[in-house]
Amino acid sequence: MKWNVLDADQDLVREYMDKLNINEIMARVFINRGVDYETAHVLLNDPVRAIQDPKLLINVEQAAAEIIEAIENNAEVWVFADYDVDGITSGFVMTDFLRKTTNNNVYVYYPDRENGYGLNMDFCKMMVQRKAEEGLEHMLVITVDNGTSCLEEVQFLKDNGIQIVVTDHHKPKAVLPNCTVVNPHIDNDSVYHHLCGCATAFKTVQVIQDMVGMSKDYVSQYLFAVAFGTVADVMPMTPENVALVKLGLEQVNSKSCPKALKYFKGYIGKKDLNANDIGWEVGPRLNACGRMGDIDKGAMLLFMDNDDSRTDIMDVIIEIEELNQERKSLTKKAEKEMEKIDYSQDYVCIFDASEYPGGIAGIIAGRMAEKYNKISLVMSGNDVLVGSARAPQGFDLQVILGAELKKGNLLTFGGHEMAAGFSVHVDKIEDLKASLNQTLKVVYDELSTVETEEPTLDIDCEIDLDCLNKIVYQSINEMPYDKNSFPSPVFALPNLKIVKWKTSKNNENNICFTVQDMNGKQMDIWAWRQGENFKALGEPEFIDLAGRVEQNFMNKSQYTLNVMDIRSSIAKENKRAV
Repeated sequence: MKWNVLDADQDLVREYMDKLNINEIMARVFINRGVDYETAHVLLNDPVRAIQDPKLLINVEQAAAEIIEAIENNAEVWVFADYDVDGITSGFVMTDFLRKTTNNNVYVYYPDRENGYGLNMDFCKMMVQRKAEEGLEHMLVITVDNGTSCLEEVQFLKDNGIQIVVTDHHKPKAVLPNCTVVNPHIDNDSVYHHLCGCATAFKTVQVIQDMVGMSKDYVSQYLFAVAFGTVADVMPMTPENVALVKLGLEQVNSKSCPKALKYFKGYIGKKDLNANDIGWEVGPRLNACGRMGDIDKGAMLLFMDNDDSRTDIMDVIIEIEELNQERKSLTKKAEKEMEKIDYSQDYVCIFDASEYPGGIAGIIAGRMAEKYNKISLVMSGNDVLVGSARAPQGFDLQVILGAELKKGNLLTFGGHEMAAGFSVHVDKIEDLKASLNQTLKVVYDELSTVETEEPTLDIDCEIDLDCLNKIVYQSINEMPYDKNSFPSPVFALPNLKIVKWKTSKNNENNICFTVQDMNGKQMDIWAWRQGENFKALGEPEFIDLAGRVEQNFMNKSQYTLNVMDIRSSIAKENKRAV
């Protein structure tokens, strides 16, 4: 792997440091990502200014008007959400807002993963039956974080006298449902393509708030939920998304933090949360509820209020943690089973996870895609199997699975370029496998004829061991990051003398270095999955390490480098941030 140490102009670095009152590392982070001074100032000091006009979101005013009209007609309202963090938070924002601001009966419905992604016909039939049995004149269904691809279900509701509004952020297919659809991706204008499902729901209630003359600050109470959804759904960190996450984190770390979340932070050992905590601590726990078939537990945490007792709140938190631990255990077991299968002769990895909860399919598929660098499908069920697909970088599941849908090998599919959900009839699995192998063989054959350059690792700057501390860690994590538009900072520790090293008893590819930098400071640094790399280098006496500054997993009061690459040191003068 090539290392590219980014060379920010030193005068500009000084200017950012002085005017923004930030350290050299963060000055370089902003400059290296092309963030101009004014934008950096807004994001650091006045993020509200980065929040764009909600009325720029396509169809949002029409949707808001329809929701308001239904409310005025005393309609019973059902919010149909999704089972991941973005879906949980979307359902919470829309439902809680309408409950608190109207006298209507407002219900939220979180589907089971076994029903597959999106508005389903069982729910629609339940709504039609309820409308008839209760003698309801007006009923409104609002989808959040789903619905764009549900043409048949939407039409069924409308044909039976039930009004529906779709709010979503998933890429649409060629035909849209016959209703008002609030989805930034149905418009070529990319102004809001960065929104997650929760942010789309948030923008919608913002417009409702404005149209009925409420205080413009009322819906700001939901910013923490938008932050959770944005980070957990791995959305691009555009200036607005950075602002939404920062404002949400400020809220959850302030006195106005909801009571249940205060206890939740304490339970996971966090006085304050940062974006990294959402991704690695909060998100997995909430997602575990949907994965393990108890989605309501995760949602319940958000809906609890200051009137709920500490005992009741802690009971929910402990149940969420138990679900998460069970999810981890079953995932490890499934991974061991997956590793017994020989995928060397296939261009696609298919794994039957019927003996496991369907909710862990996405995790297993992700691990398979990473391990084998192949499109991976994990599914479970009987006659109709429901599953998750993951793709390595450079493959588009929208195109690949879309073709299989047209061939009749899939019943349904939906999602993003690198992650999707699908359903397939059991009799079609072999056809699906053969078709994908044929399609992907062509793709891989084409790739094999193209000369690929050695991957490059961009490094923000070189640092010393002294920089692995709480101050640097906290300053870095004042900002949320993504994989492409605003990537997490990477640093190099150059010219480290190896005092000693050892490998893990459980995995020789995990190696712990006791290193000493040029200032004489020593530290132990674990380099996960780097043992083979180190030996291939000839076990040099001096090395350079590249990676990200993180908390030490064994001692959260200490900080370390999460090593991404290792190379032999080359004596040279280094520009460092110290």
